[in-house]
Amino acid sequence: MINNKSKRQILERILSSSEFAHSDINQKLLTYLVEKSIKGEIPKETTIAIDVFDKDAAFNPHEDTLVRVHIYKLREKLEKYYLSDGRDDLVRLCIPKGHYAVKFLPLTKKSGSAKKLRLTLYGLLSVLLVLFILVLTLYIHNTRLQSRIDEFAIVDKDDPIWHRLIGPYMPTLIVPGNNFFFAMQSGLVNETIIARYTEINSVNDFNQFVKSRPQLSDSIWVGDYAFLGKESAWSLNHLLPIFFSAHKSVELVISSQLSWDDFQKYHIVYIGSYKSLGLLNTLLTNLDFSYTLYPHQVVIKSDEGEANKVYQPEMVRDENYNKDYNRDYALIAKLPGPANNDILIIAGFYFIGVYEATKHISEPDLLSILKESLQRRHGKVPEYFEILLEISGYGRTGFSTTLIYSKEIQSNNKIEWEK
Repeated sequence: MINNKSKRQILERILSSSEFAHSDINQKLLTYLVEKSIKGEIPKETTIAIDVFDKDAAFNPHEDTLVRVHIYKLREKLEKYYLSDGRDDLVRLCIPKGHYAVKFLPLTKKSGSAKKLRLTLYGLLSVLLVLFILVLTLYIHNTRLQSRIDEFAIVDKDDPIWHRLIGPYMPTLIVPGNNFFFAMQSGLVNETIIARYTEINSVNDFNQFVKSRPQLSDSIWVGDYAFLGKESAWSLNHLLPIFFSAHKSVELVISSQLSWDDFQKYHIVYIGSYKSLGLLNTLLTNLDFSYTLYPHQVVIKSDEGEANKVYQPEMVRDENYNKDYNRDYALIAKLPGPANNDILIIAGFYFIGVYEATKHISEPDLLSILKESLQRRHGKVPEYFEILLEISGYGRTGFSTTLIYSKEIQSNNKIEWEK
């Protein structure tokens, strides 16, 4: 039996570790849960939101995933702690899935000689024998293991959001958003310079731009220049494992090189900034969602007679944390394509919006929360939908994600393709 004094000592050791030392919110949340455990209380989601995150009594856990997201991240922190500073701890603190009560689990004590691996000749022969048996077993049962590969999939092959995208019947094209650059002859320095113009985000945009300004046709041209936004590059780290674990090969093309033919050949998954959507902007014209870049804002079209809802992102420097406070509005839209294909768009204004939205659509625990929210709102997880997430946080870390708008899109909804 672990007494309360020992529990607090375990807590202090965790809080002073390199994994927790600089994370005030995780320290506060873990301390709160341990103290509740010592008192024999199991806190509810609403109670945690009020006591830890300073929410008021109007907090609705069905609409705001703040607590569940932070508990998920806290579990990750604890896992990393026990792989590093806490690897030799004899009692481990854990938060089982499904509730918010912490557990203290004693491990079998190890002898001092067991803590350091010393390979004797006998030990080395034993290891080699085990490896030989393992390789032989894997070889013999290769076919059987292949049939069980679904157990290692990140998302289920029948997942209502992902099943066609990871299925075998059509290839999938991943489209990271990029900034489009072009070359031009500068009269100032009499040299070729590389330029970026915010209204030009694809070859099609470039051609339209030159067409309207024929006097520039001899001094401006498309070059092999592109800059991949960090929000796209980082988000790929969460997106690609879904396909690899499902043994689904994918192709990649940056958004400025996406062509109309691609919409006929592939399922398409876009991740990146709104400004890099390029041809994909065509798909947004039939949605209730729209955005503007100048100023940054998202508009949700309301029912007739009601005012449209306008949301403006925010980026403010917080001198106390020496980081930027961000509030972003990210779109997740799954749309029917023109060739019986699916098109998934994950977009935001800032890094934090794109990155956190990608995590919520790709990481199993966060994806489960998202699908639960859709189930409550629509009575099912729609095959096609548009979702708006409000995401707040500091720097590259999201602290709060709220689903503020969702709408089912009918599968027979026709997109007006403007080629």
